[in-house]
Amino acid sequence: MRLLARLAVLMCSFALVGCATVLDEDGALAVAPFRIQPNGQIVVETFVDGRGPFDFAIDTAASISVISDSTRAEHNFALLPGKKIAIQGLLSSGRFPLVDIDKFEIGQEILVNPRVASLPSETDTFRGIDGLLGVDLLQRYAIGFSARENVVRLYAPELVSGRSYAGWRVI
Repeated sequence: MRLLARLAVLMCSFALVGCATVLDEDGALAVAPFRIQPNGQIVVETFVDGRGPFDFAIDTAASISVISDSTRAEHNFALLPGKKIAIQGLLSSGRFPLVDIDKFEIGQEILVNPRVASLPSETDTFRGIDGLLGVDLLQRYAIGFSARENVVRLYAPELVSGRSYAGWRVI
C-alpha cells in the first residue's frame, strides 16, 4: 500500500511539472513513422503549427532546421521581418530568412518556437521533402529507428546510456 501511495505521488508530481509523457515501456517521448527516400534520406512526418503532415528529412549535418521556400509559400508560413541567418552549406551559402513558426510536432513531441530558416526549393536537397530537421532540434534527443515497425523513437538523452547500445548494428 505504501509503495502504491508513493507511486501515485510520483505520477502526480510528473503531471504537475509538465514532464514529458512516456509512451510505452521503452521510455520513448515520441514515436513517429518514417520512410527512406531513394537517395537515402530518412524522412519523418512532421506537423508545423498544427498543419501537415509534412515530410522532413533528418539531417545531422544541418546546424539549423529548414523549410523549403515552396512549402513555406504554399502553406502561408510567414517570414520574420528583418530576421536572417547566415548558413554555410554544401550546396549553397548565404543569409536566409527565418520563418515564424510556433511549433513542430514529431509524433507526440512538441517543439515550441523552433528556429527555422527558409531555403530555396530549387536544389536536389528538397526533392520529395518539405524540409530538414537539423541538429538544433535533434540534439535534444537520442533517436532510435525501428526498421521492423518503420518508426522513429525520440528519447530523452539521459534515458539512453552506452550499455543501451549493446547488440545494435552500427550504420
